[in-house]
Amino acid sequence: MGYVMLFLWLMILPFCAGGLFCTKKNRISFGGQWLWGQFVLWAVFQIIAVYYILKQGSLEDVIRAYWMITAVIAVGGLALALKLWMDGYKPVHRKTFLWIKEHKALFFVFVALWLIQMLALLFLAVNDGDDAYYMAIASVAESSGNMYTANVYAFGGTELTYRYALAPFPIWIAFLSKISGVHTLVIGHILLGMMLVTMSYVIYAQIGKVLFGDNFRKRIQMLIWVAVLFIWGNTSSHTAESFLLLRSRQGKALVAGLVFPAMIYLLIKIGHCLEQNRKITFREFLLAAVIILTGCLGSTLGGVLVILLWGSGLLFLAIGYKKWTLLPLGMLSIVPGLVFAVIYLSH
Repeated sequence: MGYVMLFLWLMILPFCAGGLFCTKKNRISFGGQWLWGQFVLWAVFQIIAVYYILKQGSLEDVIRAYWMITAVIAVGGLALALKLWMDGYKPVHRKTFLWIKEHKALFFVFVALWLIQMLALLFLAVNDGDDAYYMAIASVAESSGNMYTANVYAFGGTELTYRYALAPFPIWIAFLSKISGVHTLVIGHILLGMMLVTMSYVIYAQIGKVLFGDNFRKRIQMLIWVAVLFIWGNTSSHTAESFLLLRSRQGKALVAGLVFPAMIYLLIKIGHCLEQNRKITFREFLLAAVIILTGCLGSTLGGVLVILLWGSGLLFLAIGYKKWTLLPLGMLSIVPGLVFAVIYLSH
């Protein structure tokens, strides 16, 4: 039953929430709908968790508020997606590219590389010193409900350390463990790695779609090269590939492996729309706010860096294409994430 709950919270509810980004002019794939829905739920969790952490509430308070808001978002997204479906606007889902023999071969190469990573995450173990804090925070929060107020290195209580308290990714792991009954270490060391690595490939697939359009051969080749870089990217303990494959239960991996590529995808997409004289919709700026909040969930500094990436990228696009109307909504999308940076700097 516990794994059914995890499937619900990690697959079904994000997929439903992703319906918020479906429009008649912006049909997204099933994978994209799941991906952006999870980013929405992460952004909501960031706001709720930090609020209760600063109030020195408990994990139960977070769970109570989070599931109600998630239910509303999921129902709203599902209703919107179903309405578009009934109107004839179905999600993009094509299998025709597999009819070509070359595409089949490339696709199976990519699947083999993906499976190698999944099996490595399942059977191999990685020791990392930061687990002594991050996974201990998740375990204590799940067992006692205390969020960043227990001294996980020894015993007793401690004051809030805003560097960590404003980036409650371990609390999200504790939340998953609490609602499912699956141990935090199983979620953090195995399931979460599989999920985040798979999500990263969905993001790169979205990037490939913008860059190469209907050229499926180039899109699959891009994913193969990304997979190769992931597997042999452990040239340092601080590369994005190392964080994603070896330290996925830590928020830094979320920022390096998913948030930055997601923001780069959004900037590429906006630039592509400007190049084709297509309208930039409000949903792009909503997605930017969601990505920034997800960056804050993983790391306080990571959230600031994502804001800098978004702000500088949008500024260059506005200058290059003389589209100054991008800037007001772009600045507005920064505000939610900027609040957490201000709180951190004020303490």
